Amino acid sequence: MKRPIDLPRVKASLARLDRLAEQHPEAFRPDRLERLEHDMQDMEHEGHEGQQGQQGQQIAVRMTGAMIAALDGFTSRWREENPGASLTRSDAVRMLLTKALDLR
Repeated sequence: MKRPIDLPRVKASLARLDRLAEQHPEAFRPDRLERLEHDMQDMEHEGHEGQQGQQGQQIAVRMTGAMIAALDGFTSRWREENPGASLTRSDAVRMLLTKALDLR
């Protein structure tokens, strides 16, 4: 059963977006929004489904402290460039691997 749309919550979300747009107008340029949308679609596709449309498999990877620090730095910079969006370490690893392997 579908829940009804929570209009006060929608209004609050839109107000938050308006505040973000006022505080960070550079983040809402059309080219940035297109890139963000494309990156998020790639992450969602690669994160939940494999290349053949199958569910992704979880793997474990050992990383040095320096690699983790670099990954966290990338994640922080990405968040600063894309205010209001979230990016986990796992998302960042998928994004970087996708770009590195040229899977686009």
